Amino acid sequence: MTSGLDGKIIIWDIITKEIVNTIQDEAAITSVSLSNGGRYVVAGRIDGDVNLYDVHTGDIVRRFKGHDKMVSSVALSMCV
Repeated sequence: MTSGLDGKIIIWDIITKEIVNTIQDEAAITSVSLSNGGRYVVAGRIDGDVNLYDVHTGDIVRRFKGHDKMVSSVALSMCV
């Protein structure tokens, strides 16, 4: 999985080296983490928001607000 300041989160198949899905966020992505099992991706944004996405649909499952500055690191617990 890769992400960038262009707002794209790209999910890669490491065996075939092909793109499985691309999620487009409206803000620059500063950090990403994949859930255990690969169902969700969490993305920290430059504007301080954190979005939880469904990997397969690219839909936002939940948006977390609370930071005033860029989110530089995100992680998901094993229960997600």
